[in-house]
Amino acid sequence: MTPERTQKLQQVLSKRQADVTLVLENVHDPHNISAVMRTCESVGIQDIFVLNTKIPTHKKFGERRSIWMKWKQNEKADGYMIYFGKTPDKLYGSIMVYGKNEYFFTGADRTDAYYFQIEAFNNNG
Repeated sequence: MTPERTQKLQQVLSKRQADVTLVLENVHDPHNISAVMRTCESVGIQDIFVLNTKIPTHKKFGERRSIWMKWKQNEKADGYMIYFGKTPDKLYGSIMVYGKNEYFFTGADRTDAYYFQIEAFNNNG
C-alpha cells in the first residue's frame, strides 16, 4: 500500500465517533435497521444496539433465540463476566469470557426480555 493511501486510511479512521452510541428500539421493519446501520458506518458510528421489547407471541412454545453481544475492550482486562437475568435486579446467571470482547448467547427464551451486565476482570481482581 502506498504511503498516501495509508495516510488517507489513518485520517478516515481517526474521525470515527467512538463517543456516540446509537440505540434502536422496537423497529418493525428490518430494512430500516439496515439503512440506519449503513448510515452509521458512513459517518463513523461504531456502536449500535437494537432492542426489541415488544416480542410477538409465537405459536411454538419455548422457542429459543440468540443474542450477540459486543463491548469495548478494556486494555487491562484478562476476561469478562457476563451476568444475565430476566429482571434488572436479578442477574443470577453468569458466563465467563476470556480474550474476547464479544459473546454469542444462545439460551434465551423467545418470549422473555433479558438484562445483561458485563464486568471486566484481571489477575488483580
